[in-house]
Amino acid sequence: MRKNVTEIPYNTKNINHYKSPGNLLRHARSGKDCQGIMLLDSITGSLIGYIGWQGNTIIAFEVTKEYRQQGYGNYLLGRALSSGCTSLTVDKKNLGAISLYARNGFIVARDNGKILWMTQKQFSIKLPRKQPLIFLSETPNL
Repeated sequence: MRKNVTEIPYNTKNINHYKSPGNLLRHARSGKDCQGIMLLDSITGSLIGYIGWQGNTIIAFEVTKEYRQQGYGNYLLGRALSSGCTSLTVDKKNLGAISLYARNGFIVARDNGKILWMTQKQFSIKLPRKQPLIFLSETPNL
């Protein structure tokens, strides 16, 4: 990811400012409780991408074609995950996005033939009953 990036809030005002018929924001959604970020190229002012979420659900996420495969998608998704997002929907034909989500711990929860509902995989550890946990405070000398 390049250093010349400006981060601005994902909100209706910024969406409307950067929206045009040919760019990604034609699909952007926002709402009362929507949060997120948008990335701009600081030199050109071009939109790099955006991610928006409501509660724990990602509702909008795209990176412009010219900025893909440069780490921006991982950065944006990481920001949403650190804010508690655990679910999203994606077009079943969008293999690049599905791959990105899978690499970040998402699994398919539901498939209606066109749209996938994905959630973060929940990990659990089963411990044997009635056996205490032992914590070592020092590494033993071997």
